[in-house]
Amino acid sequence: MKLIELDSLFELEIERIVTGGYGLGHYAGKVVLVPLASPGDRLKVKPYKIHENFCKAEIVEIIKPSPYRITPVCKYFGECGGCDFQHLKYEAQLEAKVGIIRDCLRRIGKIDPPDEIPIIHSDEVFGYRLRAQWHVSLAESKVGYFRRDSNEIVDIEHCPILSPNLQKFLIEMRGRLGSERFSEEKGHIEVVSNETDISVVSDVFKEEARDIRVKVCDNIYFLNARSFFQANRFLLGKLIELAIEGASGTTCLDLYCGVGFFTLPLAKNFKTVVAVEQARESILLAMRSAKAAGLENIKFHSQRVRDFLKQNQEFFDFILIDPPRTGVEKEALESLLKLVPLEICYVSCDPATLARDLRRLCAKYKITSVKAIDMFPQTHHIETVVRLRKI
Repeated sequence: MKLIELDSLFELEIERIVTGGYGLGHYAGKVVLVPLASPGDRLKVKPYKIHENFCKAEIVEIIKPSPYRITPVCKYFGECGGCDFQHLKYEAQLEAKVGIIRDCLRRIGKIDPPDEIPIIHSDEVFGYRLRAQWHVSLAESKVGYFRRDSNEIVDIEHCPILSPNLQKFLIEMRGRLGSERFSEEKGHIEVVSNETDISVVSDVFKEEARDIRVKVCDNIYFLNARSFFQANRFLLGKLIELAIEGASGTTCLDLYCGVGFFTLPLAKNFKTVVAVEQARESILLAMRSAKAAGLENIKFHSQRVRDFLKQNQEFFDFILIDPPRTGVEKEALESLLKLVPLEICYVSCDPATLARDLRRLCAKYKITSVKAIDMFPQTHHIETVVRLRKI
């Protein structure tokens, strides 16, 4: 029987793309996961991590390229740890992402996925990001992203997925490295932008994160670089439509509300909205946006979601959940199930933790729809919106 050893070479055909954006193949009775692969590729690969039932391998040679493979736009692709799908035609990216959602629902959630999972594509697949985080090394005069599977910084002059305003600021930031004194030799920079303004926060230099405004449909949001906001400037309105479509009633609970991205439009559909967010600054920004919009039917709580749910057991017609990538804490999910709302909308940026949480929710709820929206073109990341109704 063939054995897989570190640094050995073997040929492999890629069958499909799986969680993490890896291409999956089989060799010597093991699953082989290959980054930057394409379905249908015939590759020569070299293992760099070997586990009991699978291994990870890097591409040494593309023997026969997949028909889905294209030339990446970015010169840093493959070196930079940011984008991992630029080598795929956009239609193949979308197909791979739906496949990842299906795989997670089936394998992690033990849920039969629906026959069809529609996916909303991004009108623009480059120049879409209005948020970014860059790493800085003054000693090396580098500003950029981490190298794949490393903490080494890849120096980036141009990033094709940034909005024009962010790209302009990246160039300005690079120019400042040699002409200014900074408080730290290494660190990171977080930035968020609208069409004209920039908010910045960093541990490398002392600069207060100024508040900026972003308009989405008829909602205006106040935010800054310390607060979370969705990244794709072309799909913000469509994400709101997807999440709250048809939702209306008397009471609504918005969990992990952030700066009020869903809170404001929900307040126009419900008599009362309760919005919960742990980050105090985000709640203050959400309150400011609500006040500017003249919305007086929102009750804001700056509190951990699990603590709020433990202390509050009132009934809600509709609950919207938009947690971080780690998903909802087990204790919070158990408390949420005790509220027994009529309907739940779960917005997720991680199909794996989504599937884990849906498995628990499906004890009392039935999934009525699963839809995807491509907030992150050129990467394996995908936003999923799931609607559930009480059984």
